Amino acid sequence: MHNIWQKIQEAIDHHRPCVLATLIGVKGSTPQSGAARMLIYGDGSSVGTIGGGAFEHEVKKMAVSIFNSGRTRRFSFNLTKDLGMCCGGVMEVFMEPIQLKQELIIYGAGHVAAALAQLCTLIGFAVQMVDERTEWLDAESIPDDVQKHLMCPVKAVDHLPFHRDAYHFISTHSHSLDQDILLKIHDKPMKWLGMIGSVTKKKQFIKRCHLAGIKIEERQTLHTPAGIDISAKSPHEIAVSIAAQLIQYKYRV
Repeated sequence: MHNIWQKIQEAIDHHRPCVLATLIGVKGSTPQSGAARMLIYGDGSSVGTIGGGAFEHEVKKMAVSIFNSGRTRRFSFNLTKDLGMCCGGVMEVFMEPIQLKQELIIYGAGHVAAALAQLCTLIGFAVQMVDERTEWLDAESIPDDVQKHLMCPVKAVDHLPFHRDAYHFISTHSHSLDQDILLKIHDKPMKWLGMIGSVTKKKQFIKRCHLAGIKIEERQTLHTPAGIDISAKSPHEIAVSIAAQLIQYKYRV
């Protein structure tokens, strides 16, 4: 018997998307009773059981919609009418996505980056920051719970998280460094990719990349200027605009 709660914690620790299916109601003759549970992973594999057979197979198919929407749902199946099983009973299952903490990786520890780190730690993001300048990375403006990487941002890429719930924001002190980072991460899996700068900077970067045979936006939209247009001026105002855009993407279906 698998310890479902332990498996859930392991999934959270390893940032592995999963859906918990709990049997919440049965009527008549059914292959399972009580609050049976099954954990379904994004690749279709699972641990635990809620009855097996066609019923369990159908529940796994339903998990796809939960992964896509991020919302809880209840399903009821008449085992004979809906699934062609001989049991004849009715089974109801509650399905919920296990919430994984979104990760924000910030390249650079400047004023906007520090303000964004402050705000995003408050709204529930797990923030990591990369900078090779000790005096900036160790500044009092960087929250204590930010995971810091004191190294060249380009070299740090191999040690950073890239997955469907990761957000990456490029904001270093150097345009050339920004471009080097962009070239290294643009085709990696992530939910959002942003960069400090202007529309002109974005056009210049994309043009240079195209000349080198690299299509930056082929797989990932580059948000530059990053954030929602609220006519922000100060570092904290700019951070608010970026955080608002991150929230939009967090709840986007």
